[in-house]
Amino acid sequence: MAVGRYAHLHKRNCVGMLPTFCAFLAGVLLTILIGGTGQRCEPSGRVYEVENSYFLMLLIVSAPGNAERRNAIRESYLNLRPRMLNESYEDEVIHVPTYDERGLVVLETVQQQRESLEAYQLWRQKKIKNIKVINFKVKTLFAVGTHGLSRAARKVIYEEQRVYNDMLELDDLQDSYANLTTKVVQSMAHVDKVYDFKYLMKLDDDTYVKLDLLSEDLLG
Repeated sequence: MAVGRYAHLHKRNCVGMLPTFCAFLAGVLLTILIGGTGQRCEPSGRVYEVENSYFLMLLIVSAPGNAERRNAIRESYLNLRPRMLNESYEDEVIHVPTYDERGLVVLETVQQQRESLEAYQLWRQKKIKNIKVINFKVKTLFAVGTHGLSRAARKVIYEEQRVYNDMLELDDLQDSYANLTTKVVQSMAHVDKVYDFKYLMKLDDDTYVKLDLLSEDLLG
């Protein structure tokens, strides 16, 4: 009797798994038929203007009435730039110990240590120690929805754009918290279409970024 109950339960469990297994197979087949296999991401073929090519894009989501916040950002961290940076360590005389296949430090002779020290002292005497100023371009865009704004509010944004040329006006979007996701998606789509960039950073207008340190990390 116990064996009979076990067989019944086993059969019920197997039958219950059948729809899940069929759904899995259907998903695999649809993926192959629709998406195909072995696809690769190919270049879009778009040609960008030289003036629209940047190392770092800062997309700052803002509200139409937050002009004071935008001005505070312009006057603070947007003025930060990388300091004088060293080139890669391989171009400098930086002693890095070697390790064997077991991960242990290889012992050096006194002569090898003396040569490393002499090379470092010669490097210290150089007037220019492989140091260069990194020249890179940063573009900032403040994204605001302008649909339904009053004439006075539009005038403020117009003046900001005329002076700073950093406003991304979404004319078909009413700026509200409910439309935040749409706002971010439309802004990123615009940036991807118009600009060529290596890094994109999305921010809010109530955040502060150490742009100099961030840039140094990205450049490194």
